[in-house]
Amino acid sequence: MDVADLVSPGARAVSNRGRSAMRRILRAPALHFFLIGGALWAALGGSRPGDSPRVREPIVMTVADIARLRSVWAEQFGRVPDPQEEARLIDEAVDEEVLYRQALDRGLDRRLPQVSDRLARLARFVDEQLPDENGAPEAAARQLGLERHDLVIRRHLAQVMRLILSRPLPSDEPSAAELADFYARRSERFVSPTMVRLSQVYVSRERHGTGAREVAGRLREELRQTGVTPDRGVLPGDPFIRGAHFGLLPRQQVAQIFGAEFAAAIDGATALQAWSEPIESPYGFHLVWLHQRREAEAPALERIRNRVLHAYLSERRGRRLREGLDRLRERYAVRVEGPAA
Repeated sequence: MDVADLVSPGARAVSNRGRSAMRRILRAPALHFFLIGGALWAALGGSRPGDSPRVREPIVMTVADIARLRSVWAEQFGRVPDPQEEARLIDEAVDEEVLYRQALDRGLDRRLPQVSDRLARLARFVDEQLPDENGAPEAAARQLGLERHDLVIRRHLAQVMRLILSRPLPSDEPSAAELADFYARRSERFVSPTMVRLSQVYVSRERHGTGAREVAGRLREELRQTGVTPDRGVLPGDPFIRGAHFGLLPRQQVAQIFGAEFAAAIDGATALQAWSEPIESPYGFHLVWLHQRREAEAPALERIRNRVLHAYLSERRGRRLREGLDRLRERYAVRVEGPAA
């Protein structure tokens, strides 16, 4: 099938009304929104309307492109990327551009209904009076090159190319021996974490100040002498925002609630069914009763076969995507400008 056959009749033969509508779009102030967005996000000097798929322009990372990558990173993480992180950002941006250009070469921008719908919405946003017959809004948007400047379309096309490059193959299904070997080499990914169930008596540093540890020590002696346990009697101490009793928690969650030093002290605690010495946290001191500890373990493959199979297939698809991207990148010259080069 010729690429022209993939174009809707409205896109091939825009009516006089459609051309008139296009002129209104060119005069519309809202058009500036899309063109500015294209200038900011059309990465690396991408293909322009009329480019032949056989003409492969070099991919250029300009100083401005790199500055934008740094800015987005800083907004997300609150700091500028280090040299290794910046190099990875540039590499990912080049990958994105390669995928986008390949999508255009395959004509995906004209074959995917999501792209057509998006272009029609963009055109109608710019000019609400556009006629809706014969695909006039989409055709008008394409004449402006909006399919090559809209960030949503670019990302969608790149994602479709990722799915194409990493699509599952019948040969991906592993044998029993291959899956067992994969599990043996990746078993740390499937280890269930250490779990603890605990109760606690809390002594607030805010309330007791420098005497909080001493108060906690006196409470511990009182609990031991009276024989009060978490399931017998009312526990003393100050109210804690998360309560006094906790079901089975993974170690990571214990650290999130009480802090890393508290979690480390629980790791070292060996006594069960007894009140601990005062354990410090950012909030104050805690007397901890360990009801149960479930040590970390690697479950048998038979118990988690589906999880392991999913991870195996995901790794295969990721490797195929990387190999496909590497082959595609060989078709382009890549130039990085500025110090990042």
